[in-house]
Amino acid sequence: MSLIVDIPESLKDFLNAGTFTEEFTAKRIYVPVFSIEGAEDLQVLVAPRENERTIRNKKQQVSEVQVDVAIFKKVISTEPETIDPLTDFVEELVKYLEFENQSGHSWLRTTNDLIYDQDYLRERKIFRSRILNVYREKA
Repeated sequence: MSLIVDIPESLKDFLNAGTFTEEFTAKRIYVPVFSIEGAEDLQVLVAPRENERTIRNKKQQVSEVQVDVAIFKKVISTEPETIDPLTDFVEELVKYLEFENQSGHSWLRTTNDLIYDQDYLRERKIFRSRILNVYREKA
């Protein structure tokens, strides 16, 4: 498989093998879109974002693959007692993804948009968070 498929697939499998404070089944997709069906259930979606290739030397290129992990959940309130457990869960995922090398590739960095869209949360009561992971192809 190509890196842009292999790494997100490995990430999805790795997430599904873990034990977390919230129950979910991660899905690999290409466009992270929240599904209204089952909206009360936590949704964790893994999507490839970018494969940047650069020249390492005259004979070798290196790829850096970006993968989004999107977290969605319909909530009844925007109060801390509702949102705090979700932010804790996102932080749990960030730590799990950072310190475990599940893809066989080198983890470079993680960026987390904890509450990806505050207006969406306020108006639609849908919690959305995004974790961006960047991996480098093993030489």
